[in-house]
Amino acid sequence: DAEVEERSIYASPFSMTTTIDDLSEYFSRHAKVLSIRLRRHVLSKDFKGSVFVELSNLESCTYLLSKANTLEYEGAKLQVMMKKEYIESKRKKRVEVGSSG
Repeated sequence: DAEVEERSIYASPFSMTTTIDDLSEYFSRHAKVLSIRLRRHVLSKDFKGSVFVELSNLESCTYLLSKANTLEYEGAKLQVMMKKEYIESKRKKRVEVGSSG
């Protein structure tokens, strides 16, 4: 799992009608994609508009992150970061919300 996380990125926003095939085609233009996971709401299972993309290696992640300022999907500027950074930022927000209540 740690090895997979080392070569995985988080990306958003995507429209609710975006498919895995659309995303695979898009990201494959930039790097070799091993898998894409659509993030979904826990209860409704609706697509959240963000994804985790597992790439073939860390170099591919670094390359994609270096292009982060220019990546757009259907006219929307993408937010791209390493999956582990995204997970950590979400964890910190939960801790902050929990301690402020």
